[in-house]
Amino acid sequence: MAVQIAKIKLERLEVHATNSCNLSCQGCSHYTNILKGGTITPEKLKQDLTPWSKYLDITNFAILGGEPLLNKKLPELLDISRKILPQSNLSITTNALLINNVEQEKLLNSLLKNKVLVRVSIHSVKKEYISKIDPCIKTLKKWQALGLNLRIEDYVSDWSSRYIEGDLIEPYEDKNPQESWNICRSKFCTILLDGYIHKCAAIAFLPLMKKEGKTSPKFDEYLKYKPIHYSDSLENIANFFQTNSKPESICNMCPSKIIKVRNKSIG
Repeated sequence: MAVQIAKIKLERLEVHATNSCNLSCQGCSHYTNILKGGTITPEKLKQDLTPWSKYLDITNFAILGGEPLLNKKLPELLDISRKILPQSNLSITTNALLINNVEQEKLLNSLLKNKVLVRVSIHSVKKEYISKIDPCIKTLKKWQALGLNLRIEDYVSDWSSRYIEGDLIEPYEDKNPQESWNICRSKFCTILLDGYIHKCAAIAFLPLMKKEGKTSPKFDEYLKYKPIHYSDSLENIANFFQTNSKPESICNMCPSKIIKVRNKSIG
């Protein structure tokens, strides 16, 4: 008789549809103002997510990036996600600027069928930006009238720095990881990458930033961080998620006080 394993409750799990983005927001905690590529296929998502569904009870599963609308297989990603996670809340986070350039009928059908929350991130109050985003919001409002679950979110007033910017990014190292965790907007934004689960995007994509030659040597200590893989022991998996919900030494990368990005460049 197969042994039943009590699933670990996980509030939120994220995955990048792609690392690429059509914007270049200063201080992006996912580094997608710098990283490109990294587009996931439906087959890869199935391969990475299915084993974890046996161990985790995921309340919210989010597909983001980067800009998920850049991934032409987004409808299929949503279909796969719903099949693997029939009880989870599904969402995508998008800047929505490409919504009138995609295969709309296919995407809308998938969003409605899979009961997906569309979270639109507003990134600027400048007239040039508003003139571009308004027609996109208009389209989504029409979809909302057809049953789309839509939420428009302010990514301007509360946008803050996660690292010190320059030719090479540097960690803040305020020596107060508890407070860094307390103010962190991503403290429950666990992320899936290549079958591994990481505490947050800032640590998950740091090795790629290192590979691109974008990190200062001060980040080398944080690059020793070990994510968890579904092939690991049940004991290690349980220990990882117990620790994951608390501040860790890697939280020292980020500031212990909220540092607003005032002149946000969205390129």
